[in-house]
Amino acid sequence: MKNIWIHSIVLILLSAILVAVAKMLVAPVTNIFSELFPHPDAAMHHLYLPATAFSLLAPGLLSGWFARRHPLLIGAAAGGLATWLVNNFSPISAQSYSLPGDVLASGMVVAVATLAGRALRYRFRPDESEISRMA
Repeated sequence: MKNIWIHSIVLILLSAILVAVAKMLVAPVTNIFSELFPHPDAAMHHLYLPATAFSLLAPGLLSGWFARRHPLLIGAAAGGLATWLVNNFSPISAQSYSLPGDVLASGMVVAVATLAGRALRYRFRPDESEISRMA
């Protein structure tokens, strides 16, 4: 895509859907994994928060890989929109105590993950000197 605005909007929408799906799958997946332990209630208690953090960080890193400009803004918009989508359209009961607080919190986490994903893309890109030697 040549237009940076269209690219950013498409990336925000796709990232928001990916984060929303990941957030909706946290409770069922941790419930399944907690059954593998001898004490399922304790395992659910210990697995839920790391799984929730991972559900925000992994899609954020992936969207950061494709972000061209302003990864913090793209990640914040995607995280906030994802939380709103989960709160309003989730078939699983996912009502939050404070929707503005959850939107802000997930927006900040996904924004930083998106920035890290963009930095990782540049970290693993070959240097200009390596490209010229290959030619």
